[in-house]
Amino acid sequence: MRHAALPALLLPLIAAAQTADEQTMVVTAAPTTVSELDTPAAVSVVNGDEMRQAAPRVNLSESLGAVPGLQVQNRQNYAQDLQLSIRGFGSRSTYGVRGLRIYVDGIPATMPDGQGQTSNIDIGSVDTIEVLRGPFSA
Repeated sequence: MRHAALPALLLPLIAAAQTADEQTMVVTAAPTTVSELDTPAAVSVVNGDEMRQAAPRVNLSESLGAVPGLQVQNRQNYAQDLQLSIRGFGSRSTYGVRGLRIYVDGIPATMPDGQGQTSNIDIGSVDTIEVLRGPFSA
């Protein structure tokens, strides 16, 4: 009885060894350009070159003031940073950014709770500023 059970136990191993073909699957994706009208969220884009030519480049308040839905309060005091508010989020902040997320080159520039500052963003090296509003922004 022992010798009859041994081939039955090895049968799945033999079957698995026969069907192990090495196939390589390569999946690639390329970023596509999508019109702002086709995006599922409210997006505003500020071009870095236009931003540098139009304003004295002291801080981001000069260029972000034209973005709809975004309120920027410049306190004219370098000890206190800009106050940003989007759709009510961040409006209760006494200083800096609160309740909003800022990313620089895909890396979070704010704390997990949304606290941060805009003064550490180099305006001279900005390519584009994208403001994403709505439920897709989280």
